[in-house]
Amino acid sequence: MKSLRTTSIFIVLILVAVLTGKAAIDKFSPAFSFSEYEGIGEYPEIYPDYSQTVIPANIAPLNFLIKNAGEDYFVKIYSANGEPIEIKSNTGEIIIPQKKWRQMLRLNSGNSLCFDVFVKNADNKWKKFDTIKNTIARQEIDSFLCYRKIHPGHALWSDIGIYQRDISNFKEKPIIENSSFRLGCMNCHTFCNNNPEIMALKVRSSIYGTDTILVNGDNAQKIGAKFTYSAWHPGGKILTFSSNNITQTDRLNGFF
Repeated sequence: MKSLRTTSIFIVLILVAVLTGKAAIDKFSPAFSFSEYEGIGEYPEIYPDYSQTVIPANIAPLNFLIKNAGEDYFVKIYSANGEPIEIKSNTGEIIIPQKKWRQMLRLNSGNSLCFDVFVKNADNKWKKFDTIKNTIARQEIDSFLCYRKIHPGHALWSDIGIYQRDISNFKEKPIIENSSFRLGCMNCHTFCNNNPEIMALKVRSSIYGTDTILVNGDNAQKIGAKFTYSAWHPGGKILTFSSNNITQTDRLNGFF
């Protein structure tokens, strides 16, 4: 009898968990409907301003923030083919599911991509902004970007790195970080004709000195020159550079 009672309690707990989970899913499900709304007759204020742009066919989701004041937000993203993407938010932050986004871009190469933005005001009424229209390009762009990350104050630094980002998603990997050479500085990375196998990079360190590193495939060597801003000749055999006398004079309230 005790075993039967325990089993019954266990089954009841499972049912409660399932129903509670379903209620939570229903409550936070992005897809919902409303029957009445008022057209505003103006475009929403979003950041970044993804409007009237051409979107590469392989770009990651263009997440954005709705800056118009409201109590609740709803965005419908759609094109000629496939199911629309519907997103509900109570903060105005719109995070687009990557899988659905990739499918929409794949099915609608060359078509318009539309964003309908709805905002619910304090009076509990929905208002619809004019539709934002973009175009999905038929072509893809290069899959990776390379950039340096540094804190806004350029006169002082601690952690610096040069990274690569796969623009079809949000994956970022370090190429080199200054933690590997005692928090020195690095800048002016230049690729030869956008070839990731050949790169020049300047490194400045109070311990290891100031040098330019030439990377060619798996080989890296120091060049006895203090390059600053540099550019490759299209033939790939010559690297030109500038020689600058830079003085950083940031003096904020006598801090430096």
